[in-house]
Amino acid sequence: MLVSLSSISILGAEGLAASQAPLADVVAVAMPDAAGLMSLIALFATSNTVLVILIVASRMLYGLACNNSLPGVCGIVGNRGTPYVSVLIVMFLALSGLLLGGVKTVALITDVGIFIVYIFVNAALIALRYRQPSIERPFRSPFSVGRFPVLAAFGIASSVLMLLQFDPILIVYAAAVVVAGLAIYKGFARLKDGGEKYSRLFRKSIFTSSPRYLLETVVQYPLAVSSIMSRMPAVVSPADSLPAAVSKMRRLGIGSVIVAQGRKPIGIITERDVVQRLGRDGTTKGKCKQIMSAPLVTVKPHTKVTEALALMKQHGIKRLPVLDNGKLAGIVTYTDIIKSGAPLNSADGKNLSRLPK
Repeated sequence: MLVSLSSISILGAEGLAASQAPLADVVAVAMPDAAGLMSLIALFATSNTVLVILIVASRMLYGLACNNSLPGVCGIVGNRGTPYVSVLIVMFLALSGLLLGGVKTVALITDVGIFIVYIFVNAALIALRYRQPSIERPFRSPFSVGRFPVLAAFGIASSVLMLLQFDPILIVYAAAVVVAGLAIYKGFARLKDGGEKYSRLFRKSIFTSSPRYLLETVVQYPLAVSSIMSRMPAVVSPADSLPAAVSKMRRLGIGSVIVAQGRKPIGIITERDVVQRLGRDGTTKGKCKQIMSAPLVTVKPHTKVTEALALMKQHGIKRLPVLDNGKLAGIVTYTDIIKSGAPLNSADGKNLSRLPK
């Protein structure tokens, strides 16, 4: 707003409308000798914008992979905590965008894409208000009429108005990118669901039949824990209160939280731990470090699923934190292994299913 007022006061509305580079002309009038400085500022601003977009887009891919909405390769993290695979994917996508035209065209397509994303985000808010009205929300958009969020509707309307100011071909390009992304997302979801159904059918028809022990010896199952683990386990600190940990488990719909000091896990709190504390002391007050189960039984990302299953059976547990170079990389549960289709005989299934942990 201040930039707009300043520009109008210096060049006037007609001068701004006729200018090919409005801000540059404003600076030329106000500071005639600042052309070099403006070029330097523009370079830094452009570099910063590109860097922010690369960071944000790569973290979005990482988040989708952690949510099992994209292949797990997008969730691979380096020693410094950087999802370098997602960064490389975003880099190649950005470079391929240059084939559509110059830098200006790519920048305009990015702007169009941002407004399309705004439309989807606000539409999702409206849909959630009606489909899941009772869900617990850490933040609620203000200015609602009943369930209807007025600000979300205003956001959709303003985004549509902004889209109408762009060249239609840019909207077509951006829409094609959105459709391609949606196709990848839906295709991976269908492939994943189909794999789970096939695995369950395969396990039921083969590994529960009479020669199952022979088949389990012959058939090797090379799937690694990193392929099925959850990459964003809920974490609390040792100094957090137990009610806070219970609240996090309830809010996320999970049965455990990892207790970590920084990025180093030192214990785990499960529903069973909470119930035992309540039955013993009649209260859930206290710190997480006082109730957590320790030391942890852990696996590495390259550990085979069958080895993780044997470890669960050996220690009588149903959850294994996954450590990569001593840092928390995820968590694998008995349910994850069941869905993966790992060879599991009926005796192992019954023994582990009875475990409360």
